[in-house]
Amino acid sequence: MIKAFNLNKYFFKRKKNEIHVINNVSIELPEKGLVVLFGPSGGGKTTLLNVLGGLDKAEGTINFFDHEFDKYKMGKWDKLRTYDIGYVFQNYLLVEELSVYENIKLTLDMIGMTDKDMIDNRIEYVLESVGLKNYKRRRASQLSGGQQQRVAIARALAKNPKVIIADEPTGNLDSKNTVEIMNIIKTISKDKLVLLVTHEKDVANYYADRIIEIKDGQMVSDTENTGDKTFNYAHETDIYLKDLPVQNLANDNVDVSFYGEFSDKKIRLISKSGTIYVDLGDSKERVVVLDSNSETKIYDQSAKDFKSTEKVEFDYEKYYEPPKHKKYRAFIPLKRAFTLAFNQLVNFTRRRRFLLIGFLFAGALIAVMTSLLILATDDRNTQLSKPIEVIDVQVTGLESKDITEAPGFVTYLPSYFSFEFAGTVFDQNIYGSHWDSSAPRFSGNIIFNGLRKPEIVYGRSINEANTGEILIDTNTARSLISNTFYAAQNFKERNLIGEKFKFNELEVTIVGITNHNYNYITMEKEDFINYQIPKNASIYNQYMGYTYQQKLTYYESTLGSRSVYSTTPELAYNYYIGDDDKNPDVSAFWTYPEQKEMLDNALRSVYQTIFTVIIIAAGLTWLSLYFIIRSNLFSRIDEIKVYRALGVRWFEIVKIFAVEVFVLTTISTVVGYIITTIYMGNMDIFKSLNMVTSTLPSSLLAILIIYVFNLLFGTLPVLLLMRRTPAGIIAQAEA
Repeated sequence: MIKAFNLNKYFFKRKKNEIHVINNVSIELPEKGLVVLFGPSGGGKTTLLNVLGGLDKAEGTINFFDHEFDKYKMGKWDKLRTYDIGYVFQNYLLVEELSVYENIKLTLDMIGMTDKDMIDNRIEYVLESVGLKNYKRRRASQLSGGQQQRVAIARALAKNPKVIIADEPTGNLDSKNTVEIMNIIKTISKDKLVLLVTHEKDVANYYADRIIEIKDGQMVSDTENTGDKTFNYAHETDIYLKDLPVQNLANDNVDVSFYGEFSDKKIRLISKSGTIYVDLGDSKERVVVLDSNSETKIYDQSAKDFKSTEKVEFDYEKYYEPPKHKKYRAFIPLKRAFTLAFNQLVNFTRRRRFLLIGFLFAGALIAVMTSLLILATDDRNTQLSKPIEVIDVQVTGLESKDITEAPGFVTYLPSYFSFEFAGTVFDQNIYGSHWDSSAPRFSGNIIFNGLRKPEIVYGRSINEANTGEILIDTNTARSLISNTFYAAQNFKERNLIGEKFKFNELEVTIVGITNHNYNYITMEKEDFINYQIPKNASIYNQYMGYTYQQKLTYYESTLGSRSVYSTTPELAYNYYIGDDDKNPDVSAFWTYPEQKEMLDNALRSVYQTIFTVIIIAAGLTWLSLYFIIRSNLFSRIDEIKVYRALGVRWFEIVKIFAVEVFVLTTISTVVGYIITTIYMGNMDIFKSLNMVTSTLPSSLLAILIIYVFNLLFGTLPVLLLMRRTPAGIIAQAEA
């Protein structure tokens, strides 16, 4: 039972051309019977029918077999259309590319019927019931209008719905098919509620159990249709013998009747060996042989007295397995969605294939820009000469000056000590050999362990309990692996972990690589003191020019400039450049802020360029995808309107096109990105410096972003269309 209260719907609401298409309609419909909404075209019949069947929305309340709606809920209506409503439309709404069998199977798939034998038997039964048993393998587009409408009825019957909704089901049919279709619908109405729209008065008067007249959006009458009814629709293609003159030739063995005009005609009938031959002589008239399977029927009555008696017998439960529960089942599985997507690609026009090449280059360009972005943001690639903690201090006028009072002062930074390879190079034992140029060596500024906490890229930090462990920075590591010995073995930065070198008389082991680019080596202070300057000594060191005092844990400067390390460089710098009376012989230079500002400005410009190129490349891809999918969408809108009318969920439609976008993106943009990323990672200029142009996480993130935004923009036209009600999509498709 369907009840509706105070339904109102407007077109162009609150505008000058506002139309009150449903005007405060309240209606109650029974559980079975043929109820006809009758009235002139444009009166609101179809709109009311769409609202009552969930294809459109309106203000008011609807109770559909105990499901109450006080506002439109698309998902809930979709479910009801899937299981409880069968539709028969004026334009049939079949998927023309599919066979009759496949069109009916759609609805059985939607309700969750999975048994193949059950499906086959059910489809054969409903087709036999509407007189199309032998048509199940024929494509819908190959059928006549009357046949397509019969298929639509069979599709509606197949799922055993509670309500059949028929919108002008005979509007595009001739009189013969009108009678045949209406006879089927009338038979259905004995067991189901059939809600039918028509503007044909004779159809309404003859077939309806109840007629509701709609005019200008209002119910003007609601009457039970009883009494004797006649419906004199003659079939133009059929033969009514009472309207033709007749001549009979009969004897004991043969009875031949001639209907129509046969003057001046020479016709010979010949029967031989079970075959009848017709000889027309020179006549050009066409001969049609009729049998019980012919479309043309013969009636022994006059056309004006014709009254069709065709009836349909239908058992709704035969070969039908009701769904055990109405849990949603995917109408289009992913496998089928991918098949549809690849079929679309195969049928791409030359212009669209050209766009695929454009997507490929867009992916390559995004890969280049992403690699440059990684290079620009990697601390290992920065070109600052000193880290933030280093301040250059100029000491004048004194042989020695204790400057340890600066805030955060820790120590001077010793400069440029050399480390030489300890091992075998090309089968020669090299242990700190100065003469062998093939032996790897490196040098740099020493910084003592514990004075700072650098980020470890590879390996680990120094273990204070172990003697001879050192850290090197990325710049030092890159310099090392460019050496002939390491280059021949295709060393990477991480391969240097565990390599041994000689520092004076101390063998040191690289245990970690830091994420810095200042050519600094980190080691324990005690290792440096014990092996760089002899114990118990207070002498001038000829190599370094330093004065060492054993009891001190820092270095004093002779006249000139020294670099110091401060954990709070800004405070230390302010201390050194402070009151001249306080430190008349000390001045300081802190180069980091100026260099950092210059680097930040340069990187900002690089970032802007990179992101601009990425946005342009991606934007062109997104725009092209949008119009490709939009074009595909509207080329298939007839198929989509059928799905939505039958109750296929909106996200199933979106899924079809999302998979198409995914496939397009994978074979073009992502392939271009991956190929270019691999190529850049293998370019000699980057390999020689061991510079990272991409990492697995960065590549996966970039690919994920490509997919997300491509899917967003590619499915945008579908999402916009799916915001419409099914009636709105049907109207747009038929506009």
